[in-house]
Amino acid sequence: DDLDKLKEGIGEKLSIFTFLPMSFTASVLASFVYGWELTLVVLSCAPFIIIATAVVAKVQSSLTEKELKAYSSAGTVAEEVFSSIRTVVAFGGERKEQDRYRSR
Repeated sequence: DDLDKLKEGIGEKLSIFTFLPMSFTASVLASFVYGWELTLVVLSCAPFIIIATAVVAKVQSSLTEKELKAYSSAGTVAEEVFSSIRTVVAFGGERKEQDRYRSR
């Protein structure tokens, strides 16, 4: 089972890492053939685009991590309450548990 997952992951990643550089190279060569001046202008902008993409990916990654932690924390509270719902209701702790869930 694990070997199949590994094989599937490597196969997919290998094809992506093979296709993307070859596609980029072919696109650059074709653009040089059709108009080398415009290609040089566009390629001079490429570093800025790459840096902007990296910054956005980093910010998005950190925000996603925060979101997952918040969902995990709220899920833990909900699981605790639902597993002992009779006790919560018996002691009238619905409002307290509601507030605790909202604070997460």
